[in-house]
Amino acid sequence: SLILIYDQNGYIAGSQNGLLKTDVDESVFPFSTSEAYQSGDISGVPAFFSTAYFVDPEIVCNGGRSESDFQSQGVGDRLWFMTTTGFKPAPLTQDEADSTAEWYDHFCFLGMGDHYMQFNYEPSQDCGSVFPVQLLYDGGVLNGFVW
Repeated sequence: SLILIYDQNGYIAGSQNGLLKTDVDESVFPFSTSEAYQSGDISGVPAFFSTAYFVDPEIVCNGGRSESDFQSQGVGDRLWFMTTTGFKPAPLTQDEADSTAEWYDHFCFLGMGDHYMQFNYEPSQDCGSVFPVQLLYDGGVLNGFVW
């Protein structure tokens, strides 16, 4: 399930992906040990959640953004993924992604932009160790992501 996160003033602040634990196969991907997923529940049913913030998470429940903030930032000014140990910031530019050792440019269909993932092209890489996100750049600027 896609869950949108809004701040106290009603401005978009992030999103969550919720997966019922009964609907996932731990032998395919280790959700319970992945840094990207936190345990919780949806209406009392155990679930895993992945969370992305588009603004500073500290302001979501502490006043939120103002209309002028929203007008200048739009959806947000960052992309931070919540992990079991804190936050993983996404590179906001393709140049920044290219300069890191953890994001790799992948080839997708023409016209779809540039997708970056943590798959490193090594056949021996443990797929369970890869952060389960794709970053999408267009014109050198981050413009989307996929869980």
